[in-house]
Amino acid sequence: MQEEIDVIQEEIEIRDEIIKERISAYQANGGNVHILEIITGAKDFVDLISRVEAAVTITKADQDIITKHQQQQKELEEKQALQEKKLADQEEKKAELVEIEKTQKAQK
Repeated sequence: MQEEIDVIQEEIEIRDEIIKERISAYQANGGNVHILEIITGAKDFVDLISRVEAAVTITKADQDIITKHQQQQKELEEKQALQEKKLADQEEKKAELVEIEKTQKAQK
């Protein structure tokens, strides 16, 4: 279980870096890419289509990264909660075992 958690955490950290790089690049390019800039910057209709497709592809890729990141964050939280529950159950059983041992020693 801990290995799975470690793998997920590592993937989240990698994705965090990708998201930070994307945000940094986005800000370096002046923030919002306006549709008007895409249209007026096109040399011809084919260039316009290429620019729109590129913008859509980049936006979709960014959305996919964020969606995957959110899913893995949720998965990580669930696995950590399960691990904590198992640990609490083990501690409870250990305490019960100690009580049983005390009872057995007292009966002897």
